[in-house]
Amino acid sequence: MAAAAFYVELKEKLSELSGILANGRVICHHGYNQMELRKLFVKRELPGFVDADRLYRLAGRIVKLAEEGLRERGFGEECYLEPLYGRVKSRENPAMRMLRERDAGRSMEEIIAYTHLTFMQDQIPLYGRRTAQFKIEPLDYKETAVFHPDRSFTDNSLIYGITGGIPHYINKLNVKTDIDSALLKNLFDSSSYLYEEPVNLLKQELREPAIYNAIIKAIAEGSSHLN
Repeated sequence: MAAAAFYVELKEKLSELSGILANGRVICHHGYNQMELRKLFVKRELPGFVDADRLYRLAGRIVKLAEEGLRERGFGEECYLEPLYGRVKSRENPAMRMLRERDAGRSMEEIIAYTHLTFMQDQIPLYGRRTAQFKIEPLDYKETAVFHPDRSFTDNSLIYGITGGIPHYINKLNVKTDIDSALLKNLFDSSSYLYEEPVNLLKQELREPAIYNAIIKAIAEGSSHLN
């Protein structure tokens, strides 16, 4: 969404953009054509002739130009540029972050999952553009039991303990005959929706989920004291 908003408006600001680039020496006027510059800037390190401070000031100026154009459109679309301002401030783009994560020993699966969650977080500007919203809180035991009125107190207690009263999880667990069958099919099956949910939640909430995942796994396997 950020990239789309950025490029859409810069198309309407090409003359101003050309002026910014033509009058500066941060990137241009170093003897490289457009294709050569592109190849230089996809490497791990910035080209030697580039001053990082001036480069990121230039990047911020260009994002600001796109923001001005979006404001002129009057649709509130400038909010979509927030992730780009974040990248300028942190001086890190998705490719750089991926390389850093690889250097730290993370698997591609973990990086892809994290990138997906980050992408979803980038859509937060949509928050506030809705006409209405409802925050569904976890249900208590009595409310959870309404989903399965024919179940025993023991079964409903187990369902509540497994799902935490989250309505979506209750639906996904989908207890029809017995709880054991539902768990095997809808939680322990690696192709089921709930199978990866605990790990995905950890990746969303924590920067280093592997450590916490190892602790939770040890507890689940019966460990009860420090070694």
